[in-house]
Amino acid sequence: MLDSNYQKRGDLAHPRYYHYADNLENLAAGDSPVKLWMSEKADWNWNVQKTPSLARYEYSPNWNSNAYKNTVLGTNGYKLSDHYTNIVNKQHWVIGMAHMTQNSPYRYVDAYNATNKDAKSAISLAKYKSLIKQWLAQ
Repeated sequence: MLDSNYQKRGDLAHPRYYHYADNLENLAAGDSPVKLWMSEKADWNWNVQKTPSLARYEYSPNWNSNAYKNTVLGTNGYKLSDHYTNIVNKQHWVIGMAHMTQNSPYRYVDAYNATNKDAKSAISLAKYKSLIKQWLAQ
């Protein structure tokens, strides 16, 4: 919810307080965000046809592989598939999703977050309240 509300600032961007080393985030503005994110499965499949050895990484990423990085990021002749691979990533098991409609230049914004840390890595209620207060003060 905090990530989604962050978009009220007027741009569709990742919040700056959140560290993504062990975390994922998908953002979307407009209709059917999950459908949009999942539509990248076709691009993932295209990439796997190009480089069949990537198939084993669909649900468990390998960031040590340059081919995997290029596939996810859509670089060096591969098609973008990062939103899809975020959603199907079996290594991330603490997730959240939010939907925001008010005071946005977009019709609405959706945010998907996941982490591969244990439940203790989720933001505490006290930290959440602190971040909300900081955001409101801006």
